[in-house]
Amino acid sequence: MQSFNLNKLWITTKELLKITSISRANLFRYMKEWKDGGNDLKDMGRISLKGSASYLWDPRVFIGWLIKHKLQEPIKFDYELKEKETIKNILVVNNLPLNRQQLWKEENRHD
Repeated sequence: MQSFNLNKLWITTKELLKITSISRANLFRYMKEWKDGGNDLKDMGRISLKGSASYLWDPRVFIGWLIKHKLQEPIKFDYELKEKETIKNILVVNNLPLNRQQLWKEENRHD
C-alpha cells in the first residue's frame, strides 16, 4: 500500500500524479474544466515560482480541492460515479488522516 509523504511544501506534477494515482489525462481534464469555468488554477494548488520553468503543486490544497469539487458534485453520468469512487479509494487507501475525517463528515452529513 502506498502512503502519502507530504514532507515537502511543493511537489512536481509528476510527484502529484504518483502520490494520488490520478492519471495525467484526468488531472489535465480537471484543470481545463476548472479554468474554463473561470477559476484560477491556484485554487487547485498549482503555483508558479518566479524564475522557475515548471509549475509546482501544494498537495494539501489539491487533495482539499478534490474532496470539495470532485467528491461533492452531484452525479449526472455513470462515469462520474466510478470516478468519485476511485477518488475516494485513492484518499482512503493512501491513509491521509485529514481526508478520512473529511470523507466521514461528508458521508455522515444530514442535509
